[in-house]
Amino acid sequence: MATVNPTKHLTNLDEWRRLGEANIFPPESRIELINGELLEMSPIGFNYAGHLKRITNIFATSTASKAIVSVQDPLQLGELS
Repeated sequence: MATVNPTKHLTNLDEWRRLGEANIFPPESRIELINGELLEMSPIGFNYAGHLKRITNIFATSTASKAIVSVQDPLQLGELS
């Protein structure tokens, strides 16, 4: 039996934006660009939401207005993420 090695098509932010403008993915999709790969993310669950609120509170109170604490916002890390 032959082994098939699929080839990945990596993308960048420009192509990602064009895909969004062309409405390739449904509005409710949870897709993120990470290291050039399009990854479908799972929905936020109850436990995750609770932990996120607690850790956000810790960071917000420990910075005492010296920093802006931002969660669940878009973050660009280079051209592939």
